[in-house]
Amino acid sequence: MEGMWTRFFPTTRAVRKAVSEGAIGKVISMTASLGFKSEPEFNQRLFQPELAGGALFDVGIYPALWISAILGVPDKVTAHAKMIDTGVDSQTFCTFEYESGAMAHLQCAFTGCLPNEVLVVGETGYIRVKGPPQAPETYTIVTRQGDEPDPLLCRGMSTTVTTPLDPPHFGLAPGYNFVGSQGFRFEAAAVQDAIGKGLKEHPEMTLTETLAMAKVFDDIRAQIGLRYPWDDQDGESAAPSKRQRK
Repeated sequence: MEGMWTRFFPTTRAVRKAVSEGAIGKVISMTASLGFKSEPEFNQRLFQPELAGGALFDVGIYPALWISAILGVPDKVTAHAKMIDTGVDSQTFCTFEYESGAMAHLQCAFTGCLPNEVLVVGETGYIRVKGPPQAPETYTIVTRQGDEPDPLLCRGMSTTVTTPLDPPHFGLAPGYNFVGSQGFRFEAAAVQDAIGKGLKEHPEMTLTETLAMAKVFDDIRAQIGLRYPWDDQDGESAAPSKRQRK
């Protein structure tokens, strides 16, 4: 669960519940992005392979976390990236495909500010989560009303729900290390609850999902050519699994 704090935010839980209850019908597609503009003098770690730099592992995990939360582990992944001189990716775009026919698009970068939002599209509506996606506070659900055709949802009903962080603060709250870090308390509470129940994993972030998504990221690494020094030290590289390029 470490690092997967986003899964336990009230907004994340509410969106997953709405989708599972059929609020927007069968999910057919998703887009999720997280990116910002950075320079080496601002954050050198992002540019250094020896410190596991690159956009994929720094910010790409959060859009991926959203996609797996809604659609599960993909059956096929296709990835493209912009690599820089140090050998890490400065931006990576991925397409996740599912046997159900659903597709998802992941974007991550430190070359510029992306939309930094999550969009879940269903057959009868959609849900938009406003950023930053790693610490979501607001989502809007738009649904079709009645049985009359409304292909563009021009007459759709829109509802916005906001669960502000405590203390509420736009940007970096005083006394906290980075944007949204007040929200770590939700994961801490989930861990406490699981331990109290004698669980060895939390049902909202299972070990099986964690391992499966780690293998997805191995697929992505292999496709974009992202390697770290310890790949050679271990005598192994990020090898594609059966999910890659079916």
